[in-house]
Parts: sequence; structure tokens; C-alpha cells
Amino acid sequence: MDSWSSMRSKIDLIEDPVTSAYTTVTHYEEIYGKILETLDGELPDSSVKYFFELSRINNTLLLFRNDVVRNLFMQEAEELKLIPTLKEIHEGEALDDKTRRQIYESIDIPTNNEDIWANVPEDVISDNVEQQKLDSAMKRLVELQSQLSDCPKKNIKIQKKIANIQKILNVE
Repeated sequence: MDSWSSMRSKIDLIEDPVTSAYTTVTHYEEIYGKILETLDGELPDSSVKYFFELSRINNTLLLFRNDVVRNLFMQEAEELKLIPTLKEIHEGEALDDKTRRQIYESIDIPTNNEDIWANVPEDVISDNVEQQKLDSAMKRLVELQSQLSDCPKKNIKIQKKIANIQKILNVE
């Protein structure tokens, strides 16, 4: 039980590190295959038994040995971008989606424009389109800064919007 290739045919289910649910070997490989490929057993921490143990009740089920190795496995999966970060999982929103939403909320883009972007598949959105969205945010930032001196009563509200856009764009 040292290498993944020798263990794979002996098991049916594996415990998922995020949900603790049992998933099929095929599904597990689709998600965590890059990590499983490194479990060749040549070093103690690159063996299957470093992370997993067979269930005492079902000998075709691999379970994490403890929470420490579960967290190590999860950290590796996050670093390899196999799964979202735990924070994103808890928030229920990917970082890209969150950034996009924050930009839309900060620059008061009408809802119908948001709907257009929501229906475009990610692989179709090019760098040029992303740059156009950032340019639009910067343009709105400049407009708000010019309004700052024009209407003193709305200064606080405008300053908050400016601060939000600057934070999102990492601009000061």
C-alpha cells in the first residue's frame, strides 16, 4: 500500500478531504489526480499510507489517517489549484466571481450589463475584455474623483465608492 498505482485497483471509495464524503476512485482521480500521481512510495511522505488507511469496516474504502494529513492534502490541492481555497468554499463564491461582483457593485454598472457578462463562458472572455472592464472601473474612478469637488454634500458617499474601487483595483 505504498504507491497509488498499486493501491488503486484494491479500493472502491476514498474520503474527500473537504466534505469527508466517500467518493469513487474515478471521481477522486478527476479532482486530485495530480496529487495521487506523486504518491509513488519512494519517500515516507509520498506514500499512500502516509495519508490514508483502509477502513476497518470496509477494506475497499480509504480514509484519512487523521486531520493533520487531511489538512496537508487539502493545502496541496489548493496550491495546485485543484480545489478552491477553504475560505472560498465557506463563502460559496470563487475569488474571480467575488472580484467581478465587487467591481460591479462599486462602479454602479446597470444590471443588464452584469447579465451580459454572466452568460459569457469564462473561456470566451479574453484578456482584452478583462482589460476593458478594468478600464471602465478606472474611468468611473476618475469621474467620481472629479465629482468630489463639485458636490460637497455627497463627498463622504463618493469617497467611500472611490476607496472601494481603489481597493479592488489595488490603486491608491
